Amino acid sequence: METFLTLGGGQLPPFSARGCTQTLTPLPMGELRRTVNGNLIHIGAEKHFKYKSVIACQDKAGPCLDGLWRGQEVEVGCLSRLHQEMKQEGDHARATLLRPPVEGSVAVQGTSGTMVSSELSGRHVQAPLAQGETLFVSYAPRLHMRVISFEIKTDEWGARVGWRLELEEI
Repeated sequence: METFLTLGGGQLPPFSARGCTQTLTPLPMGELRRTVNGNLIHIGAEKHFKYKSVIACQDKAGPCLDGLWRGQEVEVGCLSRLHQEMKQEGDHARATLLRPPVEGSVAVQGTSGTMVSSELSGRHVQAPLAQGETLFVSYAPRLHMRVISFEIKTDEWGARVGWRLELEEI
């Protein structure tokens, strides 16, 4: 497999997505305002946090974008990883992932740098805790998104196809 990136739940064609980049940017949901005392506060729903993503690549072939249009829903298996600290509960550490993970992408690592075996059940991750260790879980999220825009650039003589896809989480 050339990449972990998936669009629409499927793999990308060979030589279309090697060396891709992806950015995940929080969408501005709500506003930041100053109070009379000068304190910065957030005005908006505390649970409405969504991502904008831009995926860009340059390879020998293009991705399957025929039939993909602005506003269309697509499931994206991300390249970008999200990380969080796990909470200690006795001799185990636990975390609940905020987004569904791409299959096989969940990894738990301790402060010593060693990878730790873990159990995943839905979005719940559990791992044994070594004395004095703090554990961190990372995963590639699977996001339900809408296409905002895309472009394909072809360099015939250079035998290169560049593409860029802009998406927002639903």
